[in-house]
Amino acid sequence: MSADVHASVTIRVNPKVAFAIFTDEIGRWWRPGPDVSVDAHRAVGWRIERGVGGRWLEFYDDLGDAAVSIGEITTWEPGEAIIFRSTRQPFPVDVAVAVRFIPVGTGTRVDVMHDGSDGNGPARGPDAHASASTGWGTILSWFGEWADWGSPLRLGTRPVRRGYVLQRGDGVVAGDPSLKASRRSTSGSMTVIESRTTGGAPLHVHAFDDEIFYVLDGVMTVGMEGVTHEIGAGGVAFVPRGLPHEWDTIGEATILIVTAPGGIEEFLHALHTSPDPYPETWARVGPRYGYTLL
Repeated sequence: MSADVHASVTIRVNPKVAFAIFTDEIGRWWRPGPDVSVDAHRAVGWRIERGVGGRWLEFYDDLGDAAVSIGEITTWEPGEAIIFRSTRQPFPVDVAVAVRFIPVGTGTRVDVMHDGSDGNGPARGPDAHASASTGWGTILSWFGEWADWGSPLRLGTRPVRRGYVLQRGDGVVAGDPSLKASRRSTSGSMTVIESRTTGGAPLHVHAFDDEIFYVLDGVMTVGMEGVTHEIGAGGVAFVPRGLPHEWDTIGEATILIVTAPGGIEEFLHALHTSPDPYPETWARVGPRYGYTLL
C-alpha cells in the first residue's frame, strides 16, 4: 500500500493497549465536528465493531439504534493494525484507511494512511491530500491526549470482574445478608439489595444510576411523573436516572432493588449510620453520592 495521507502520534502505552484504547474507547475520545462527522449536529457517539466485517459506526441516539456506517473493517490485527474501507464522508469514499500501531521503545507510534494508489477511489489533488492529513492530525491529537491522560487502560486499571455465588441468607458484606451485590463486588457494575421493609424513600432523584424495583412479596407503591403505582408480588418498576420518584410499602414487603452502576449502598450506609435526623443527613451527604432529596 502506498499512502497519500500520513498522520502520526506517539503515545506512552504499548501497542496492544493503544489498539484497545483506539477501538474500544473511540466513543470517549472522538469529538464531533463538520470535518470528522457524517452529521455533526446529531452525532452522539462512535463505535467500532470488532473483527473483519465489523463496521465503524456513527450513531445518533444512546442505544445506537439510529446509526450510519462510516466504513467496513477489512483487517483486524489487535496490537498491530486496523484497516477499513471507507463507505461515506467524512472520509474519502471507497478508500482504504489503515491505522497501524508501531512499537517505539516502551510506547507506540500510531500511523494513519489512506491508500491512494490502488485505483479503487477517485483521483484527489494536493488540496484533498492536505485536508485529509490535517483532519487526521487533529483526530490523532484527541486520541493521544485521551490515551496519555484520560483512559484508565493507560495504567492497566480496567476493573477485573470475578464471578461469585451466594447462598440463601448470605451477603457480600459480613453481617448484612441483604446486600447481594455491591459496587465493589461487581467492579462498579451494579448494586443488588434484598430489602425486607415497612418503609421506603421520600421524593428524590438519582443523578448517576438507574433503578429497578422487583417485588418478591407484599405490596409497594412507586410514585413518578405525577402517578402513584401500586405493585404486587412479581411486579417491576424501572426508574431512570434523572426522574424524580418516591416509594413506600403497604405493610411489610420484600423488594429486590437493583441500581446500575453500583454504589447506592455506600450512600445508604452513610445515611442510616448518621446520628443526625434523616432529612438533615440526606441533605448533607446525598449530593456527595448523587442523590438529591426534593
